[in-house]
Amino acid sequence: MIDVAILRNNPDVLAASLQRRGIRRDIEALVALDRERRQVRGAAEDLRAEQKEAGKNIARLEGEAKAAAIIRVAEVAEAYKKALADADALDASFEEQWVTIPNLVDPTAADGFEEEDAVELNRWGEQPDPAVASRDHVELGEIHGFLDIERAAKVSGSRFGYLLGPLVRLEFALVQYALDTLEPHGFVPVVTPVLVRSNALYGTGFFPGDEEQVYSLPADDL
Repeated sequence: MIDVAILRNNPDVLAASLQRRGIRRDIEALVALDRERRQVRGAAEDLRAEQKEAGKNIARLEGEAKAAAIIRVAEVAEAYKKALADADALDASFEEQWVTIPNLVDPTAADGFEEEDAVELNRWGEQPDPAVASRDHVELGEIHGFLDIERAAKVSGSRFGYLLGPLVRLEFALVQYALDTLEPHGFVPVVTPVLVRSNALYGTGFFPGDEEQVYSLPADDL
């Protein structure tokens, strides 16, 4: 999820980025909604402060003044309750829309929406002849005994595979290479938990767009 400060301080930049992606959003309406929810939240907090202050003063009052103050506190409490509910509803409406806003487009990215619009930056090595039959990584892995799709499917279903022998060493070698490359630049390796709460995936941009690609434990919200 991108920083909401971009919406507040640079709405034109956000609108231009969405346009480059071919995404239609009413940014002006979103700005207005963000402003309204903050105003309503602020008004609710003001009522809450008034309620607390009036409650403190009641003990010092007597007679009709005290009775009137009690009525006023009750009125403020009811107004605060409504304002808080309104603020929560506006926040929910804003978040529902905001989580669908993608990251800003890099200024150097090519414009366009089709494959032909892509700009080739560089090319490495000899290009294979498309007329000559080639083997993909699955076929090569099975031929050399580095990959077992059939047995993995029996255990875990489709789209899984066992890595075997040198392919396992290659995977760990690539991880070690990445660590050796990054650590001199101040990168601190972290092994994260395998399961996370859904709000973490909203915060990192996986949800809601890629929700169907994530395995979940709904009972635990993980």
